[in-house]
Amino acid sequence: MHRIMPIILKKHGFNIDEYEETKEKKQGGLSAKEYKKKMEQEKEELNKKLEDMVKEYNELVDRYNKLIDDKAELERKNKEKAYEVMYQQEHSR
Repeated sequence: MHRIMPIILKKHGFNIDEYEETKEKKQGGLSAKEYKKKMEQEKEELNKKLEDMVKEYNELVDRYNKLIDDKAELERKNKEKAYEVMYQQEHSR
């Protein structure tokens, strides 16, 4: 494809250089093997970050649910205390 495409493009009026196949990679570029290795490393890093975020999220959900339960328990105790106070006030009259 890389050899044929310049010919086709030239026939359609595009001014391009001939394709040159080189055995050496261009300056600063990565070989396919190096690129795949780099992408795999990035994938592993992102998966680790995702796992950490999921773990942190689950811990926060657990803490939130405990706070909700604690709040409900405190409201129940406050109502009981209020009824006790009202009962004592009615009986002390």
